[in-house]
Amino acid sequence: TDTREAQARFDLATAQEIAADNDLRTKRVALDQLVGRSNVVPKPLATPVALPPVAPANVEEWVTPSQSAPAVRRFELELDIARLDIASARAGHLPTVDAVASFGPSRFSGRGNGIPGTTTSASVGVQLALPLYAGGAVQNAVKATLSLEEKARNDLEDARRTTAQNTRVAFFGVQSGGALVKALEAAESSSRLSLEATQLGYKVG
Repeated sequence: TDTREAQARFDLATAQEIAADNDLRTKRVALDQLVGRSNVVPKPLATPVALPPVAPANVEEWVTPSQSAPAVRRFELELDIARLDIASARAGHLPTVDAVASFGPSRFSGRGNGIPGTTTSASVGVQLALPLYAGGAVQNAVKATLSLEEKARNDLEDARRTTAQNTRVAFFGVQSGGALVKALEAAESSSRLSLEATQLGYKVG
């Protein structure tokens, strides 16, 4: 019975080894594609593994700086642009003042008891435009920009929440990864002791 159980465990370990070897081959191909070279040999992990603890140890201290991430900053700028568009749309019904100027020669043919010749005239003035009715274009533009502002605000809030969530997931992943490394090291040590005990028992038995 012990022999058959050992054979079963050996066959299972062989299957796991084949799966791990296939996974290793796939990751090597991905590594070659990433660095742009073939047959890249990465440096092995230094043993014993001594991973430094995460500092600071409070996840909220990592979440707060993440709110100024480039993705969040991008949507903040989009919200500012939407607010400027609202102000521009609301100013559509306001009067405008323009400075106008003209300069150019005028030629007379001399007909009608006139003296032929060329004169130069110039004018400078201020032009006031007061829109009376725009057919509802201003109101529609304001409504459209308000909708865009609401969308930009929602996108910004979603970016902040997504960034905070990804930061927490990464933080907890690092913590659990460090604990997993320690657990695997303990499992390796225990398995080695179990192997030595089994070999000793086999020799004695």
